[in-house]
Amino acid sequence: MRSILGLYRRSYPFRLFTGFAAACALLTVLGFFTADSHLFIPHFDDTVRGWLQSASSPWMTSSLRLATRLGSTVVLAIIGAAVICIFLYMRRLDYIGLLLLTMVGQGILQYGFKTIFQRQRPEPLFNYVIGDTPSFPSGHALASLCFFGLLAFLFSKHVSGRPKKAAIWASAVAIILIVGLSRIYFDVHYPSDVMAGYLAGLIWTSAVASGAK
Repeated sequence: MRSILGLYRRSYPFRLFTGFAAACALLTVLGFFTADSHLFIPHFDDTVRGWLQSASSPWMTSSLRLATRLGSTVVLAIIGAAVICIFLYMRRLDYIGLLLLTMVGQGILQYGFKTIFQRQRPEPLFNYVIGDTPSFPSGHALASLCFFGLLAFLFSKHVSGRPKKAAIWASAVAIILIVGLSRIYFDVHYPSDVMAGYLAGLIWTSAVASGAK
């Protein structure tokens, strides 16, 4: 056991492998649970969906239509290009590598487990248009946590003082949460899809971020 822990501390590739494997294991377990209507998760989904959609309003619908785009591939690619330019200016090529590694890994997790479980999406509300990809896990939730979580970690390393660090993390957490909330609100994902994306993203991003210097 000590030798494994020692290897984990010393070896970044081993931490990456462990993190990716843990994210896969988590998605596997949650994926099987979502398919069983006699377990807790489907009842949790129905309760959260009903509560959130009961609070719907035109203002909320308009606001969340904009917010949900923050987790889309197109918007993340645009923001990512701008961030890469900042990292180039900072001469932090290692940060670019960490960002690309994070997003490639989450893409494999996202599309791999969508293909494995093929969970059918709920019927979307408010005439929201979605693609034909499966529901589990939520790609918006997974991608937004990986992207904004890693950026918060990296940028907070370059500011001094707790208020500035707290502002960076609070902004990232707010974006991540509102993206996931919007997916449930529009009924394009079940709450368990969003939670699975968050948890897998947290595990994978933490493993990648452990290599930051």
